[in-house]
Amino acid sequence: MQERTRDIGSLRITNTHGYDRMEEPRLLIDLSVGGVDVGRHGIEAGYLAAWPHNGSRAMAPKPDWCAEG
Repeated sequence: MQERTRDIGSLRITNTHGYDRMEEPRLLIDLSVGGVDVGRHGIEAGYLAAWPHNGSRAMAPKPDWCAEG
Protein backbone atom coordinates (compact mmCIF):
# COMPACT_ATOMS: atom_id res chain seq x y z
CA MET A 1 0.00 0.00 0.00
CA GLN A 2 2.82 2.41 0.80
CA GLU A 3 4.47 1.84 -2.57
CA ARG A 4 1.13 2.22 -4.37
CA THR A 5 0.41 5.60 -2.72
CA ARG A 6 3.93 7.05 -2.74
CA ASP A 7 3.54 8.89 -6.09
CA ILE A 8 1.32 11.76 -4.94
CA GLY A 9 1.66 13.40 -8.36
CA SER A 10 -0.88 10.93 -9.71
CA LEU A 11 -3.16 11.04 -6.65
CA ARG A 12 -6.81 11.81 -7.51
CA ILE A 13 -10.08 12.02 -5.59
CA THR A 14 -12.43 10.23 -7.97
CA ASN A 15 -15.68 10.51 -6.01
CA THR A 16 -17.09 11.95 -2.79
CA HIS A 17 -19.79 10.34 -0.65
CA GLY A 18 -20.62 13.07 1.86
CA TYR A 19 -19.60 13.21 5.49
CA ASP A 20 -19.62 10.46 8.10
CA ARG A 21 -21.44 10.77 11.43
CA MET A 22 -18.41 11.20 13.67
CA GLU A 23 -18.28 14.02 16.24
CA GLU A 24 -15.92 15.82 13.85
CA PRO A 25 -17.25 14.68 10.43
CA ARG A 26 -14.83 13.42 7.80
CA LEU A 27 -15.46 13.59 4.06
CA LEU A 28 -15.71 10.07 2.61
CA ILE A 29 -13.87 9.78 -0.70
CA ASP A 30 -12.74 7.36 -3.39
CA LEU A 31 -9.03 7.78 -4.06
CA SER A 32 -6.91 6.61 -6.97
CA VAL A 33 -3.19 6.63 -7.65
CA GLY A 34 -1.99 6.19 -11.20
CA GLY A 35 -5.52 5.25 -12.23
CA VAL A 36 -5.75 2.42 -9.65
CA ASP A 37 -8.47 2.64 -6.98
CA VAL A 38 -6.67 2.62 -3.60
CA GLY A 39 -9.54 0.93 -1.73
CA ARG A 40 -9.90 -1.85 -4.29
CA HIS A 41 -6.13 -2.37 -4.31
CA GLY A 42 -6.12 -2.62 -0.50
CA ILE A 43 -8.93 -5.19 -0.52
CA GLU A 44 -7.29 -7.28 -3.25
CA ALA A 45 -3.95 -7.15 -1.41
CA GLY A 46 -5.59 -8.25 1.86
CA TYR A 47 -4.88 -5.00 3.76
CA LEU A 48 -8.51 -3.80 3.84
CA ALA A 49 -11.92 -5.46 4.00
CA ALA A 50 -15.25 -4.36 2.59
CA TRP A 51 -17.97 -3.28 5.03
CA PRO A 52 -21.20 -3.28 3.00
CA HIS A 53 -24.06 -0.96 3.98
CA ASN A 54 -27.59 -0.36 2.81
CA GLY A 55 -27.86 3.36 3.43
CA SER A 56 -26.76 3.80 7.04
CA ARG A 57 -27.46 0.15 8.01
CA ALA A 58 -24.47 -2.22 8.16
CA MET A 59 -25.13 -5.45 6.29
CA ALA A 60 -22.24 -7.29 7.98
CA PRO A 61 -20.16 -6.91 11.16
CA LYS A 62 -17.45 -4.25 11.06
CA PRO A 63 -14.14 -5.75 9.88
CA ASP A 64 -11.13 -5.62 12.22
CA TRP A 65 -8.91 -3.56 9.92
CA CYS A 66 -6.15 -3.42 12.52
CA ALA A 67 -5.87 -7.16 13.11
CA GLU A 68 -2.52 -8.66 12.37
CA GLY A 69 -2.82 -11.30 9.69
